[in-house]
Amino acid sequence: MSLKKIGRLKPAEYSYTDPSKGETERLSMGIMAQDLNEVWPYEKYSVLQKDIQGNYSVEYYQLIAPIVKAVQELSDKVDELQEQIKKEA
Repeated sequence: MSLKKIGRLKPAEYSYTDPSKGETERLSMGIMAQDLNEVWPYEKYSVLQKDIQGNYSVEYYQLIAPIVKAVQELSDKVDELQEQIKKEA
């Protein structure tokens, strides 16, 4: 779990073509399962599910912990930069 891994993800907008899968008239937003599989492989992490046809779906609640970790890392970097600015002033 890290900022670098979160940074590798590509948020996307997409439309479903199959109404049984989701809304076809409006755009959906998410992370492509194929991209997630490169960062957190299906074989090791439970952020992806696979159906009997081999199609992936994203378990978005599994992304909460890495996002929290990324925010913590950013906060630490901000604190470091603020200290650096104080020393230079």
